[in-house]
Amino acid sequence: MGTLLVYVISGFLIGKFTNDPRPWIDAISFAISLTAGIMCFMRYNNQYFWWTASGVFQLILWGVTYAQGDATLAMAINSLIYVINDILAFTVSPWFNMGRRREGLKEIKN
Repeated sequence: MGTLLVYVISGFLIGKFTNDPRPWIDAISFAISLTAGIMCFMRYNNQYFWWTASGVFQLILWGVTYAQGDATLAMAINSLIYVINDILAFTVSPWFNMGRRREGLKEIKN
């Protein structure tokens, strides 16, 4: 619910106070990233899902920006590296697997 609230508020504010051509895409990316940061700060192991979603939305944002002629290849590579890092977190992170064990699930092996 908090993510949706941040999305709506930030989308409105970005659209109203900036000349951003894609305020709602920026807003969802921001809301997901903020949620991931809060989950990380609170040390929840499901933060990896949020970070992965954040990376995917960053790539979507890059694609939209590229289609509008404002993106660079460096931005795409940077976002792709983050997504790869997030995927690795699911496979080699002891923190993530500790949470899986606590929930009675099998560890993900690399």
